[in-house]
Amino acid sequence: MRLNTLLTLAAIYMGLLGMGFILVPRAIGIGAVPEDPSAALIAYLRILGSPFLGIAALNWTARKLAPSPAHRAIILANLVGFGVAVLLDVW
Repeated sequence: MRLNTLLTLAAIYMGLLGMGFILVPRAIGIGAVPEDPSAALIAYLRILGSPFLGIAALNWTARKLAPSPAHRAIILANLVGFGVAVLLDVW
């Protein structure tokens, strides 16, 4: 898969995830959010969505960049972030 395509898919995924946490935190947390979550938990989930939107914007703007140290840093950050998420899901 080309890097452009991968960053585009990551941007879309992170954007949807961020909007989900902000707009419908109860629905996005199925199985993890109780039926009657506290206002603090809902606020926390909404706040959690904002960095996802930032990562989505970063990936979207980086998808057509030429190779550079900054581009490599963006790729490394994505590998670490998504890699840790996979490890936590497996755990």
